[in-house]
Amino acid sequence: MQGGRRAGRGLTIAQRRSLFGLLFVLPGVVPLLIFVIYPMGSALYLSFTNWQLMGTPQIQGFQNYTQLSSDLQFRSALTVTLEFALGTAIPSCVLALGVALLFNARASFTSWYQPLLFLPAVLPTVVTSLVWGILYQGNGVINNVLGLNVAWLTDQSWALPALMIMTIWTNLGYYAVILLAGVREIPNDYYEAARIDGAGTPALIRHITLPLVRPTLLFVVVIATSNALTLFIQPYLLTQGGPGDATRTLSELIYDTAFSFLNIGKASAMSFILLAISLVLAFVQFSVLQSGDS
Repeated sequence: MQGGRRAGRGLTIAQRRSLFGLLFVLPGVVPLLIFVIYPMGSALYLSFTNWQLMGTPQIQGFQNYTQLSSDLQFRSALTVTLEFALGTAIPSCVLALGVALLFNARASFTSWYQPLLFLPAVLPTVVTSLVWGILYQGNGVINNVLGLNVAWLTDQSWALPALMIMTIWTNLGYYAVILLAGVREIPNDYYEAARIDGAGTPALIRHITLPLVRPTLLFVVVIATSNALTLFIQPYLLTQGGPGDATRTLSELIYDTAFSFLNIGKASAMSFILLAISLVLAFVQFSVLQSGDS
C-alpha cells in the first residue's frame, strides 16, 4: 500500500504514522516545554523589563544589562564565581583522573574504597555543608588536627578557599567513578602492544589513556565547570556571601536581587549573563579537548 493512500477518516498512512510518532514523543517534549523552554523565554523577556513581582512588567530595553556593566557588586560576584570555578573545576578533574587511574591499576582498591569515595556525592548538599561548617569552626576538628587557629569561614582570605576545599572533596568521588568507567572502556590490547614495544607507565598514560579517555574527561570538565559557576547552597548556608562579599557568588547575588530586593528584571539579566559565560566556557572546553580528535 502506498504511503500517500488514504487510510480512513481522510488521513494518509504517512500522516497517521507521523501522528503516532508525535504522540510517543509528547511525554518528553511537553515537560521540556513547560519546565525549561517557557521559563527561559519568560526570564529572557523579564530581563528587558523593570518588575518588582507586583503589577505589570515595564519594558526598558537593555537598561538592566548596561547598568550591570558599572555595578560593583555584580563585578565582585562575577570575579568570585570565576575564581571559584577555576579553583575547583581543574583540581577536581585532575584529582579525579588520578584516583581513577589508581583504582584501575589496583583493582583491589575498588571494592573497598570506591563506595567510601562516592559517599559524599550521594549525601544531601545541605548535610555536607553543615558538617563542614562544624569542622571549620575555630575549635573544630580541622584546626585541632592541624594545630591551626584559622577562622576558615569568617576570614576574608580563607573563606573562599575553604569552600573550594569542601566542594572538591564533595565532588571528587562522583567525577572519579565516571572517569574510572571511561578508563576501563579502553581495550587492554592497546596497553599490551605498547608494553611489548617497551613503553613505560608514563608513556601508556600519555599516549593511550589520555587520548582515549578524552570524551569522558570532556564530560567531567564541563559538568565540574557548570557546577562551580552555579554554586549557591554552600555559601548561602555557611557564609551568607561573607565576610563582606568574599564568597558571594553570582547565583547568590541573583537570588538576593530577585527575592530580597524584588528586582526581577535585573536578576534575570544577571542569569542570562551567567548562562552566556557558561556557554562560552563550554565551547572553549569542547574546542580544546576535542582538538586532537581525528
